[in-house]
Amino acid sequence: MVEVAIQQTICICTDRGLSMLAMTLPRLRDALVLDRRTEILIVSNRTDDDTSVLRDFLTRTFHGTRITSSVIHEGRRGLSHARNAALAAARGSIVTFLDDDAAPRDREWQRAVLTAFARDDRIAAVGGPVALVPPAGASTRLLSPRVERLLSCGGLQSVSRPCRFGAILGVNASYRRTCVGDLRFDPRIGWNSARRSALAGEEAVFNWQLQRQGCTLWFEQGAVVEHFIAPKRWRIPWLLARAYVDGKTAALLQSNGVDASFCRVSAARLFARGCAKLMVRSGQLLAGIALARTAIAVSHLCDMAAAVGQMEMALSLRSRKRLRLL
Repeated sequence: MVEVAIQQTICICTDRGLSMLAMTLPRLRDALVLDRRTEILIVSNRTDDDTSVLRDFLTRTFHGTRITSSVIHEGRRGLSHARNAALAAARGSIVTFLDDDAAPRDREWQRAVLTAFARDDRIAAVGGPVALVPPAGASTRLLSPRVERLLSCGGLQSVSRPCRFGAILGVNASYRRTCVGDLRFDPRIGWNSARRSALAGEEAVFNWQLQRQGCTLWFEQGAVVEHFIAPKRWRIPWLLARAYVDGKTAALLQSNGVDASFCRVSAARLFARGCAKLMVRSGQLLAGIALARTAIAVSHLCDMAAAVGQMEMALSLRSRKRLRLL
């Protein structure tokens, strides 16, 4: 039998095992339009190796299809380590990353991703919209564009076109292997279990490096992924913690010049910007509370948490040698 070349490897990095995959993997299976040319790769990033349980579930889920599937274990904690393990093991010419709590909205997703890459060999990365799916019975009173961004959702109103590095979210990101080459995600950033030292932004740096090398990044409006939000994330304390980490991450990236202007921002300026944002949002928060506008108040609270994270990172950058990501 002639071996069929794998066209797309769909990688899912997880540290929650079956708790989310039991819901999202069947949705992924039903959305795929290519079978023999698709590979599903699960990367377990738990401290205990539970690959046998994941492998059994994966086999049952894709039983009756011709889709190739496998599970590997990456013991080094951190999303960047897991994603790098996936890049090393993937066999497809296109490598796609989905979160363990996300799945394609419909059967158009895979076709849209691959069609986008077929437009031009210089397209190195393709992203698409991420639609928010709240927990069952959850109130939408917290929802605002700010909260949606914290939950890694957005882009539903965008059109298909070349895009900047920040438009491709890690929950729905695909890459051409020949363009990626030896480039890897920076293990010093990327979500991990150490809450105080957690930093996100690994996909932003990765995409920025591709763009800096002259590659084209593409946003594909038809490649929609649904992001299923766990109940614990639909709470103000989780949102504030996430905003705080995002503020730290943004300051770190800007200090390294990872932005549209390619200019590094000094720690002193980052701290001043954080102070100014904190003061402005404090006043806006009081106004939101007075008007009983919950979504606006929560949005301002998140901005304040991000400002605190930015200020803390700025102080850290001044007190020690700059962490250079590039």
